[in-house]
Amino acid sequence: MPFTGFRSGARVHARDPREAWPAPACGNVPRAGPKETIAYDAPVGTDGEHVEEADVLSIGSVVGGVGTDARAWNEPISELTRRVADARSGVESPLNLNVVFHVPGEVLRVNGDYVRTRRYDARTRHLMVQATVPEITPDDPDRFLLARLTEAVNAAEEWARRRGVANELPALRSILDVRRPCTSKTRPT
Repeated sequence: MPFTGFRSGARVHARDPREAWPAPACGNVPRAGPKETIAYDAPVGTDGEHVEEADVLSIGSVVGGVGTDARAWNEPISELTRRVADARSGVESPLNLNVVFHVPGEVLRVNGDYVRTRRYDARTRHLMVQATVPEITPDDPDRFLLARLTEAVNAAEEWARRRGVANELPALRSILDVRRPCTSKTRPT
């Protein structure tokens, strides 16, 4: 399989993968030009499949619109993705997990409130779990996302137990302790 780029939970936009620049934090993604591609930070082949083994825990999102409510989730999800990427370094697990947050919007409506297991790739031991977020961002979106991430690990652990992959996933649970760094806005008084 030919090598074509890199993948992670956080997308990076570029006209050429060698000249990648991070997607804007505000959610204003540049319009796709005729030669624009997506560059990622884990190897992928031409069919979009990973060339190497997947990360033990990764985060993605499907955003259902460009409205203010949908875009309000971009920064909290991106921040959590960065913290998880830092925390997963050197962690190994019998099951790799990709949590995809479904963000409702004007184009794509999310039906129901769910955390559900979906696709499994036995070759990379990679399970996808989908989790919804509310249309209106709560006062503390980070706390909500961490709770949803915990529910996703619970669902993955139950899936792994039923399939005989593992009885527990302590390595994934260890990554969940990704506290928001203290800043002037978050520092306790």
